[in-house]
Amino acid sequence: MGFPNLCFHAGPLIRREDGYEYMSWELRSRIFSKMMAFARRAPFRYRCLCIDKRFVSSEAQVLADLKLGIVDFLDTVCHAGKVKVYYDCGQAVLTNLIHDVMSERYGGGWEFAHGVRPSRYRLFQVADLVCTVSLIERRLSECLSMTRSEYAFFGGPRNFKRMVLKPLRRKLV
Repeated sequence: MGFPNLCFHAGPLIRREDGYEYMSWELRSRIFSKMMAFARRAPFRYRCLCIDKRFVSSEAQVLADLKLGIVDFLDTVCHAGKVKVYYDCGQAVLTNLIHDVMSERYGGGWEFAHGVRPSRYRLFQVADLVCTVSLIERRLSECLSMTRSEYAFFGGPRNFKRMVLKPLRRKLV
């Protein structure tokens, strides 16, 4: 789209932050639509692990719940072959958890991609899209309203569910 240094980041795009603040709604909408089109065509499956910290007693419990979710996901999608993990090492605790789970499950049959930058990997940017959409979906399922930015960007919950959530749910594992 003529933006050589633009890395898609759904939250700031919707909220008009961090590099998107001077873009019109039309341009931001076009960028979002292009990423949605890519996500619809790309061969991937996903599952979001959402843990509500309000209902968890400790950080150890959060990590245990995440570990169970990751193991369940891997058992569902990874039946054979080499597994490659793309993670930007944004959170040391999560990086260690991923290493532990992968070592337990796959021994030497996995590889951790080092130096991952979201700008270099489209599927990494799709993961950001999926996580942002999942958080909005979660809030709506708890009968909470969309933020003003989300409402203005999507035109309300009905449009969001029809145009964004429904196509992405087809990729859900």
